[in-house]
Amino acid sequence: MASVYAEFAYRQGWLKLDRALSSEEYATMLAEIDTWAARHRTWPGVISAFGTPSVLFGSTNPYYGKTLGYATADRSAPMLFFHRA
Repeated sequence: MASVYAEFAYRQGWLKLDRALSSEEYATMLAEIDTWAARHRTWPGVISAFGTPSVLFGSTNPYYGKTLGYATADRSAPMLFFHRA
């Protein structure tokens, strides 16, 4: 649910990003995400592959669930999310 609300809030201008991806970072991530996510990944693996998320929902404790969101400054581009239960 965090990703649904985040996408809406970001498009409305209510969500402030901690970090906006460059258009090049976003394009690379978009091109690689399907193949990359086909295997089980960990939170540190996501950070290593794609950098600090634009927004983090949940605890920084690696043992608790969270949602990592990635976005550019262009609010019309869909946000990309990773969910960890």
